[in-house]
Amino acid sequence: MKVNFRTVSFGNKNIRYHDASHNILETFDDRQNLVRRVKYDKLCRDVDSEEFNEKKEVIGHLHKEYTPDGCIETYKSKTQEYVREIKTVIKDSFTHNIEKFTSQTSPQNNYINEFVRDVTGKLVKIINNGKVLIIR
Repeated sequence: MKVNFRTVSFGNKNIRYHDASHNILETFDDRQNLVRRVKYDKLCRDVDSEEFNEKKEVIGHLHKEYTPDGCIETYKSKTQEYVREIKTVIKDSFTHNIEKFTSQTSPQNNYINEFVRDVTGKLVKIINNGKVLIIR
């Protein structure tokens, strides 16, 4: 008995490779069009991400720059552009996780959130755009 198998694949295909300083993951759709490319640094953190349309044009670009106390994230597409700064600061034995979102396309959505936790990790208060919400 002779049996032949034909390989047919549906769905996305991922290709991983390395350049001089990054690990790169490219995702292709079932028509072999590049959909997304993500670059990772040596610590396996995503540092750059691009999304593509069928014409191989970049439709979204996310870049992250890591700092000793957090991350600065920059995103740009045809409809949206923003910068998000995230950092962790320790003051008087309290941990302050601060997130600042600044949108160039929708400034009405800008915000600054601060989550304050005690030594045990319990959420003590939330500060949203300067308004304090005390957690009990």
